[in-house]
Amino acid sequence: MGLVQLVALSTVWVAGEDSQHFLGMANDFRRRHGLAELKLAQSMSQMAASHARFMSSNNFLTHIQDPTMPNFVGRTLADRAEKFQCEGPLGELVGYSSRSVDDAFYSICDSPVHRAKLLRPGSLSFGAGSEAEFVCVIVGGTPLDQPVVSPPKDSTNVKTQWSSAKDFAGTQSGPDSLLCGYPAVCVLPAITGVDGLNVKATMASEGKPGLDVKVLGPHNSPYFSDAVAIVPLAPLSGETRYTVTLDVTWSGQGAYSTKWSFTTGKPATTTTTKKKRKLD
Repeated sequence: MGLVQLVALSTVWVAGEDSQHFLGMANDFRRRHGLAELKLAQSMSQMAASHARFMSSNNFLTHIQDPTMPNFVGRTLADRAEKFQCEGPLGELVGYSSRSVDDAFYSICDSPVHRAKLLRPGSLSFGAGSEAEFVCVIVGGTPLDQPVVSPPKDSTNVKTQWSSAKDFAGTQSGPDSLLCGYPAVCVLPAITGVDGLNVKATMASEGKPGLDVKVLGPHNSPYFSDAVAIVPLAPLSGETRYTVTLDVTWSGQGAYSTKWSFTTGKPATTTTTKKKRKLD
């Protein structure tokens, strides 16, 4: 797409059409969850574009840049935010696909860690950039104290499976990946930074025992700060209605319970993509 360009005789990054393209994809995804649209921030798009270029130049997915590598901008997200003068809480999402940058963006939406950041409620800022097969998305701002569930309540044609990294930190294909069922996510800003979090969750189809699931949240995973994910440990059945129940309590001061259902589409055809080494 001619996605990112470097202005001659300057160190200022200029975000191209891909920022608007990914903004449209992100807002379509948020609309399906009943959320307000994200607003494009030029500085955040510039920062995302520079990080996508770093990943492409060095051929691996990462949130941490090595200063000895080409196109180094800043080691951490905070370092890069300072250089691009991006303030406030920021979440960085990175994706890769050998098929297309759109597919890389969809892999971000599938990953429960990244999906939770993309579905934070409120009027938030957005930046995105891509280079070759790599995508970087940044979401900024303070979310509203409003629970959000995904897949959306009573949604249909939901994917049956997700290919996960072993620590459930993101989407990964290849010999070290885990083929799981499609994760359910509840974004719950009220649990940010709380103590004594207790989470109980189930996923089941009608008339069947509950599935074997991995429940992830700030109580047991460093990747979640304000969300809970329920990851089935085997692919879901196609064209089947599933119900998720979630009960969360914390510090004897708060509690949240919800129950929602979704229906899967046809079973997925498993494909493999070229694996990228990952540095975190």
